[in-house]
Amino acid sequence: MSVDIRMGKDGILRAEFSGDLDSSIVEQIRREFTPYIEASTPESPLKSIVTFYQLGKISFKTRRYMTELNQDSRYGAVAYIQPPRKARVLAQFIQKGSHRKNIRFFETEQEAIDWIHQFEEQLVF
Repeated sequence: MSVDIRMGKDGILRAEFSGDLDSSIVEQIRREFTPYIEASTPESPLKSIVTFYQLGKISFKTRRYMTELNQDSRYGAVAYIQPPRKARVLAQFIQKGSHRKNIRFFETEQEAIDWIHQFEEQLVF
């Protein structure tokens, strides 16, 4: 399993996952996401682009953590780039469990960025 999480110059967090999302990786994901979530607010939520490469198994603990993360109002727009079927199912599971509509699927990063900016505009109070 490989995890690469980094903030882009455009203020959009990039998360890349490959291999199995097993229980052993959840703490690493939590450690890397937590500072970004803590620096965000419901009025200025974290925006992210997620890419999966050769996605393997997805553990219950991972699904539960990702659902809990998505329930946090500080976690905003999440764009999946060309997600494999397992990632689409995971995203649908997360949205159902969190009762939010903040995850979308895209073919290109530019399409994802455009949607994220539209999502931000909807948050204007």
